[in-house]
Amino acid sequence: VNYIAGRICRMPDGRLLAIVERNPDWGSGDFYATFSSDEGTTWSALDTVLFEPGNQSTHCVFVANDTVYLFYASDESGYYKIYSIHSVDGSVWTGKTQINLDWPATQNVYDPVVIVEEDGSLSMSYISMGHGAYVAHCPAGGDWDKDKRQIVSSGYRTRICKHPDGTYLAAYHRNISGNYDIHVKTSQDLTNWSAEIDITSNGNSHDAWCSVSPDEKYFLYYAKNTSGAYNLYRKYSDDGTTWSDEEMFTSDPTNNTQPSFFFDDDLLHVMWTHA
Repeated sequence: VNYIAGRICRMPDGRLLAIVERNPDWGSGDFYATFSSDEGTTWSALDTVLFEPGNQSTHCVFVANDTVYLFYASDESGYYKIYSIHSVDGSVWTGKTQINLDWPATQNVYDPVVIVEEDGSLSMSYISMGHGAYVAHCPAGGDWDKDKRQIVSSGYRTRICKHPDGTYLAAYHRNISGNYDIHVKTSQDLTNWSAEIDITSNGNSHDAWCSVSPDEKYFLYYAKNTSGAYNLYRKYSDDGTTWSDEEMFTSDPTNNTQPSFFFDDDLLHVMWTHA
């Protein structure tokens, strides 16, 4: 069936919600929802969230103002653009909207990751194919900016988070002479980004996901190839610059990739793809 990736959040009613991308042929992906009322021990059968022409791929899910939002990319127009839909119960989804970031109609933009700011505004990292990783901001009740602020010119799978002290962190992997490694940058304003900080150096690491813990540490989970298979690793940091030693999270001869996670009071929920 080819379940490619999943993203997870806490519903306003207390259930866990996972949105899963199912893509049978790597070119016709759609999204499905599954729910857990027992902290992830058991999950419901999959409900269809989005089943449309073209390829629906790369997504994030979050809750704001008691509403669940799904941001995703679709090439239904012939080129990948970023869309959003929302739901109050995780089952009925409405309000499909294409996010206007002022790129040409023929430019592919995809892989949105959205965070909710303290003032209710939204910040989103995304990829513009062939140009790199970018970030956009949307004031509460307003429109997304069209400033096309670049994080890095050659980054992929860019994820963004924000520390309570106001510092943003972006994590991504990029291709350097055929080798892929994880890197991070920090920013105070989403416009000016620090020098690149290396997280891995093995030449085959992908899919970093970042967030901030309740005790205000940055955390990174990522997939790293060891002995012919990808496993998940993590690091943490107080300042986004100096990082802990690497900790192995999975140990498996079969690939583990595409981690995502969120902190929920005293719980950490991690979701990933086991291939």
